Amino acid sequence: MAECNTLINLYNNTDGGHWSDNSSNNWNVTDTPCTDWAGIMCSERHVISINRREQNLSGSIPDLSVLTGLQYLYLSDNQLSGPISDLSTLTQLQEIELHNNQLTGSIPDWSMLTQLKKIELYNNQLTGAIPDLGKLADLEILTLGANPLTAGLISDWISKLTHLKSLDLSHCQRTGTIPDFLGTLTQLEWLSLNKNQLTGSIPNWINNLKLLQTLLLADNQLTGSIPDLSTLINLQTLDLSVNQLSGSIPNLSTLSNLQTLDLSANQLSGSIPNLSTLSNLQKLYLGINRLSGTIPDLSASLQFLDLSVNQLGGFIPVSLSTLTDLKELTLDYNRLTAQDPKLIDFLINQNRNWADTQTIPPTDLQATPLSENSVQISWTPILYTDDGGYYQVKYAADPDQPYIPAATTTADKNATSYVVTGLSPGTLYYFVVETFTPAHDLQQNDLTSDLSIGISATTKVLPNPSTPDPSTPTPDPSTTTPNPSTPTPDPSTPTPDPSTPTPDPSTSTPDPSTKTPDPSTTTPDPSTTTPDPSTTTPDPSTTTPDPSTTTPDPSITTPDPSTKTPDPLTKTPDPIPIISTTPLPQTMNLTVRFIGNGHGRVTSNPSGINCNSSEPKCSYFPNTTSWVTLIATPEFDSEFAGWDGYQSDCNDGKVFMSDNRSCTAHFNLLRFPLTVTTVGKGKVNITSIGVECRDQCRYLVDMNTKMILTAVPEVDWQFESWQGNCDQNGQVTVNKEKQCQAVFVKVTQSTTGVTPTNTSNTSSKLIGYGNQPILVDNCSNQTSSNCSATITSPPFLRESNTTVPIILTDELQPITETITLTENRSTVAVPHLLINPASYDFGNITVGNTSSAQVFTLTNIGEANLQLGQLTLPNQEFILTDACSNQTLSTGNHCSVIVIFQPQSVGMKIADLAIPTNNPKQDTITVIPLKGRGNAIVTVNPKAINSSRPLLVTFSSPLTAVITSKGVELNWEIAVTDSNPIAATHLWRAKSVNGDCPQDINQYDQRTALELKNEPHLDYQGTDTACYGLQTIEYNGKISWYITPAR
Repeated sequence: MAECNTLINLYNNTDGGHWSDNSSNNWNVTDTPCTDWAGIMCSERHVISINRREQNLSGSIPDLSVLTGLQYLYLSDNQLSGPISDLSTLTQLQEIELHNNQLTGSIPDWSMLTQLKKIELYNNQLTGAIPDLGKLADLEILTLGANPLTAGLISDWISKLTHLKSLDLSHCQRTGTIPDFLGTLTQLEWLSLNKNQLTGSIPNWINNLKLLQTLLLADNQLTGSIPDLSTLINLQTLDLSVNQLSGSIPNLSTLSNLQTLDLSANQLSGSIPNLSTLSNLQKLYLGINRLSGTIPDLSASLQFLDLSVNQLGGFIPVSLSTLTDLKELTLDYNRLTAQDPKLIDFLINQNRNWADTQTIPPTDLQATPLSENSVQISWTPILYTDDGGYYQVKYAADPDQPYIPAATTTADKNATSYVVTGLSPGTLYYFVVETFTPAHDLQQNDLTSDLSIGISATTKVLPNPSTPDPSTPTPDPSTTTPNPSTPTPDPSTPTPDPSTPTPDPSTSTPDPSTKTPDPSTTTPDPSTTTPDPSTTTPDPSTTTPDPSTTTPDPSITTPDPSTKTPDPLTKTPDPIPIISTTPLPQTMNLTVRFIGNGHGRVTSNPSGINCNSSEPKCSYFPNTTSWVTLIATPEFDSEFAGWDGYQSDCNDGKVFMSDNRSCTAHFNLLRFPLTVTTVGKGKVNITSIGVECRDQCRYLVDMNTKMILTAVPEVDWQFESWQGNCDQNGQVTVNKEKQCQAVFVKVTQSTTGVTPTNTSNTSSKLIGYGNQPILVDNCSNQTSSNCSATITSPPFLRESNTTVPIILTDELQPITETITLTENRSTVAVPHLLINPASYDFGNITVGNTSSAQVFTLTNIGEANLQLGQLTLPNQEFILTDACSNQTLSTGNHCSVIVIFQPQSVGMKIADLAIPTNNPKQDTITVIPLKGRGNAIVTVNPKAINSSRPLLVTFSSPLTAVITSKGVELNWEIAVTDSNPIAATHLWRAKSVNGDCPQDINQYDQRTALELKNEPHLDYQGTDTACYGLQTIEYNGKISWYITPAR
């Protein structure tokens, strides 16, 4: 009675009238809590377990000291407040779950409860110091995180808990370094020290914890490099984000079970290692670091990828577009670009603004010589003109030598040209441009783009001196002697300034017929012309010609004697420098090589290269300084992955032949998705690639690879058959997209009748056999001499003729009888429901916005008609469009439903889409688990639209689709069109996602964008739901923007 009263006190103290299951839990209704009250278990008339998880309990926990037999106390996920009551007398306690409440006060000293195996107190308001619990030698789970405990070091008594499997001290003000004694807890599977003030480095002994599945060290002040983690082969989640870790990302290729890797918000540098072998990796967060290089091939199973705010550059690999499971992609604030049209479509569908914050070189360079020492370089500026920065022009006379930066930069990134000065006349120069963006609030790194595609120009040439007429006769030597009548220069006459150019000889030789001027008129006025004597007296050695030198060299052109005598005051010009160059050969060598496991051919324009990947290399000699376009064509079983080679020349397959060049074509074998799903309870081992799959998995497999799948049922289930593309042995050759499904069914349970005989006159109760419950009918609390009961065998008693003890009890003595169960199984044709996909995560959606529509296909793969009941989806934030309820599906037929996620508040949302069926081998109601997260609304002031850029209209929400009686209705919202004149004058057209659809969407909406703003939808009047989806919006036949597809 005392124990019953204690339970009533718990009911009253925690507002039992408002518990979630109050209408059916029988608490305070009957006086038999051990048999009738929900969540109560008893043994020998003593309460051993209280389970009131997630039942909306509020108030305080009453005194439970009377319940001395209590072993399990589960009151988590409620609104309990106040201190934790005294549990020190409950020496049988093994598990305490009080997490996710609002409990206050200190953590009690439970060191005397030596049978404790689990203590879960995380996410409360507990304060004070953590008591010494080192005497709890059997403790396996200790979670104290998310409590405002007194700051302090991680206590060393934890080292005594050698059986500990899970330790959570996150967000509870732990300080100091990660202590070495944690390395002795080799049974740890979960270690969380997130959100503390831990310092120092991640210790190398972390590799000792070989059973670790989850390692959470985020939000601390850890420094140093990430240690070798290669031995943690069981690791599924690794979160080291928001620290000060530096160095490179270590080799993680051995962590084949890794599902989540978060290294974001650190100071990691170097390139991203190859992660394509991590076939289970779904979430990869490497943003806000200093990573450089290019994006490598990544795991085909990725669903969330964040590489933003780094220094990544180059071309985004085409393989990224094969990540068909990707739900969220963030590449902002890098140096990335893309060329492949299919890849560009994929990127825009994932994040339409991905290119708007990339620091890349400008395009469309042009060079215009302006003079003998200047060239103007012009270009098309990049999209990313915000956050400061500039363009830097560089030049070189030899493109194989380092480029020289021009004297200054442009003022900003809106600039479209720059004049390079200080060049030499008549010289060929090569020019490139790079872009610079400084660090700012949203990017911790200074970013310098790759060099642009080069361009060349030759500076103008200075005018040459006039060439004398070679037909002019050689003068008589006698004429070279100075005329005696010519006056000797007056010493007082100033010597010509050497800086004055010498006149053109062709115009300065005096005509012999010209009269010698009167000396009286040629002498300058001393008052104006007499210079400093120290500088004006001519050198006698230069005034009287040496007769030995007067005969001209025949190789020197003789000036025309009819020309005038030069004015002695005229300056002699500086000589033009002679540039000595070695002529370039007429042709240059272009070599093409091949890498990758695929096959293909490379040709060129102009023709000359024509070779395939079976050849190691091939060469061709195009004209020097010509452009050659290389054309890569993959064979049917391969794809072209890109070019490698000299600087940026080979990146786009266009090569400028200013020197010998070598380009490498990368061909890979095509990879097709293999989707593996399970129905029922079991897993599939894929021995070919060494992984296992539950529920649904998707892998990219090289073309023509033979995959071997092995179905492994769970206990109480058995493998029934393979469905889809796998043969009866679970083998499939992947030469296109393939799907295999393993069907598991519950083992049929046997029943038998038993008639126990009551040999006493007291009331007896049939309570069970062994440790298993049984279904009792007409026996309990009976006093008759005999009764009948039905026994359902437990799953482990499947063999025929199993002997089972039957226990009858009264107040005095238990009586045991033995019966024999015989299993009777027969084969009956049954239906079977296959759901694709079996579950779905809508990812992060802004509150008030709508996700893309997700189609779920329900297929009957059984041997009898499948009757579907009324489908229900109770959470109103998940919107169901139902075409399956109460339908009958014959064998092989299917129907579809659509679910859209529209969060109304912030946080994680979950729901179960319930599908009732008539399949006796499956649960009566099959459930599709759904989830998504509502994100806070972020208000952004729209920028004015520049009509010269490709974005004509922005769309404020993703495309959605709804099946109507007419067909499929496509919906979107158009924003900021009022300020965009282009949007007011053009019509819009929708096109289908798949060009090979039997019924293409190809219709114009006869309204402008402004009109569509008020009625933003376009109906596809068709019935082929496999084809609907809006891929592009066009104006006057020209594609203007891509929109997220509805599918």
